[in-house]
Amino acid sequence: MLSLAGQMAWLREHDERWQPEEADAAAGWQHLPGSPNLGFTRDAIWLRLQVLQPENGASWRLEVDNTLLEDVRLHLRDATGAWQAQQAGRKLRHSDWPLDTRSPVFRLDLPPGQHELLLRLATRNSLSTSLRLWEAERFYARASNESLLWGVYFGLYGLVILIQFLFWKWTREALSGWYVLYAGLNCFGMAMTMGYLQNAMNWSGALAVPLLSLAICASLYAGTKFTLVALELNRFMPRLYRFALYGASSVAAVASLLVLGGAIALGTGTVQVVSIVWMLMMSWSSLVLLRRGEMAARFLLVAFGVFFIGILIRYLRNLGWLQPGLLTDNSVQVGSVLHMIVMCVFIVFRYNALRTALQVEQAARQEQRDFVALVSHEFRTPLAIINTSVQQLAAHLDAPVEKSLKRCTNIQAAARRMADLMDNYLIVERMDHSVQSMQIRRCDLRALLEEMVAEWPEDRVHLQAGELPAAFTCDPEMLKVALRNLLANANRHAPAATSIELTARSLRHRGLSLRVTNAGDTIPADEVPLLFQKYFRGRTTLDQPGAGLGLFLVQQIVTAHGGRISVQSALGTTTFKMWLPAWTESEFQQRSGLGLQRAQA
Repeated sequence: MLSLAGQMAWLREHDERWQPEEADAAAGWQHLPGSPNLGFTRDAIWLRLQVLQPENGASWRLEVDNTLLEDVRLHLRDATGAWQAQQAGRKLRHSDWPLDTRSPVFRLDLPPGQHELLLRLATRNSLSTSLRLWEAERFYARASNESLLWGVYFGLYGLVILIQFLFWKWTREALSGWYVLYAGLNCFGMAMTMGYLQNAMNWSGALAVPLLSLAICASLYAGTKFTLVALELNRFMPRLYRFALYGASSVAAVASLLVLGGAIALGTGTVQVVSIVWMLMMSWSSLVLLRRGEMAARFLLVAFGVFFIGILIRYLRNLGWLQPGLLTDNSVQVGSVLHMIVMCVFIVFRYNALRTALQVEQAARQEQRDFVALVSHEFRTPLAIINTSVQQLAAHLDAPVEKSLKRCTNIQAAARRMADLMDNYLIVERMDHSVQSMQIRRCDLRALLEEMVAEWPEDRVHLQAGELPAAFTCDPEMLKVALRNLLANANRHAPAATSIELTARSLRHRGLSLRVTNAGDTIPADEVPLLFQKYFRGRTTLDQPGAGLGLFLVQQIVTAHGGRISVQSALGTTTFKMWLPAWTESEFQQRSGLGLQRAQA
């Protein structure tokens, strides 16, 4: 393969419509340092090059690598000196081209000697192309490999669009719908740009060029809408959202009218220039949202970054600011593949995130409904006790003191039951929302345990504590709540004549072991894994007061301390085992900060 860049002279033709004899004799020919690159122009250009065919030389193919050129004519002198023409380009149907190729290609079967070739190029699209001479066998081998490569490319693109379309049909996710429209227009535009669609449908330029231009105009609006929806800009920057959406739709509409009116270069060129501005604006918006911690902006910056770079390179090539070449010719295709992959990952990631958020919200609502039902159920009994006791006190003001005291005791117990229920729920809510709500300090562990034992009647709770650390780092109030709930749970299930064993043992640098053991009914094996779930109540406790928050709260407190809790129940004995690590205050604060960051993330 021989590149002709820098090997040609060129001449601009305005409205003269020269014949090859006139062009060859015209003044103004000048050396072309690279490849033809005039951007959007109404003028045609003539190219002149000299070819030396050696004896027994091969058959050559002259490739003009721009599938959108509308009029490409090769003029070559025959043996008599007369100019003979071959014509290709989108003004002709593909079946009338000299060769069945993707872009204009001409057969050169030259006799030995020096030959002059004249090539005339004209188009309403960007007049930017690369010219190459190929040995025939090399050209067809390259064309075969290229067709296979682009077949895989468009097959992959079509598969992704189909998957996203089915995903949209299944979920009705607006982002997927806009992606299907946006990616479909891009795929259509690239198939047109590569020449495959026109060749397959045998379209002439009168139809193909306006169709491609209209697809470019529509893609401005579809791409803008897709990006705005993905960034949720209507929520974060409503003014910019309206400006970008209305601006893109207005420019796309005006450009489409220009294309339909025949001003294809003006309409398409306007869209491409506006697209560059739009890319910069969307990139700036993504950076702003990225600084606010929005995950969508990170995906969009990566996905659109590579795509914008590819489009920008191609637009600058179309406008004549960059030279044609391997990179500038295929930048959009490379960027589009990377963009497509990242965007598919983003759409699935976003859908899963939204579904997870919805599930969390539904769980929260269900939890609120459960709590309302629990409160209405649990408060009904103590409220009835209070109401009945108050009525009896009011109706029997002269009753014996013992009966009045008993009724007051009933009121006090009912009120305490309601207060305990509210305290447990509020503590759970506080720990759910922030690990840092805990107040960590060094405490006298033995004094704390003895205080817990003193809350119960004599001999009901028996403390076994060996050598304990002089000071233990924890939230003492939270630890009291955990122990109080464990002891209250044991008290409900232990026979009245038995004692509850509270055992504390120091593991030195490995932390602290606490155990609460009681005799009583064995916990069913199928209920053991559920004991620490919120609002769970076992079959044996359904007729007893309780909200199902106690053991859940114990696990929350132990986990917040970085510890573990487990339960063993067999042969009429149940033991809850708690392990708490021996951390310093600084180590605990560091862990709490990391936990809060993970929770916020």
